[in-house]
Amino acid sequence: SPTPCCRRDGAFSGSRYRQLHIDMPSLFNYHIFISHAWNYSEDYIRLVQLLNNAPYFSYYDYSISRDKNLSPSGIKIPDSRIKQALQNQITHSTVVLTLLGMYGAYHEWMNVEADLALALNKPLIGIKPWGQQRIPQDIALACTEIVGWNTDSIIDAIRRHR
Repeated sequence: SPTPCCRRDGAFSGSRYRQLHIDMPSLFNYHIFISHAWNYSEDYIRLVQLLNNAPYFSYYDYSISRDKNLSPSGIKIPDSRIKQALQNQITHSTVVLTLLGMYGAYHEWMNVEADLALALNKPLIGIKPWGQQRIPQDIALACTEIVGWNTDSIIDAIRRHR
């Protein structure tokens, strides 16, 4: 099941909040899978923080998080089970975000996630990490769109491809 994430529709309180809450339509909840390495790189954490802090943006994170670790005891699990878990999560997503950094050790799994997104007809938005000059071309070619490391660019791409 998804992890509900920040709902950013204003920080009002009291009767003024209730009035605005009634008069304003609710935010669309985007269902997002973020392709990532299981070691939770700094780029993944920064991207989640960026999404959480985006104004007027609400989403569910279908990524496999630390607390939903497939193998909490550290026992190696079969690749087929990992792939099935990824497919289950991506199936419920409306868009897949992939960090286009040069993560050599996890490149194979990034390809699996990109292939699953394409097979399930999910838009794949590539995000070029800030300051990154080189990106993995095979994954970049699979992307529906590539954006820079900028809150507005990322949120706009998600909204365009929902």
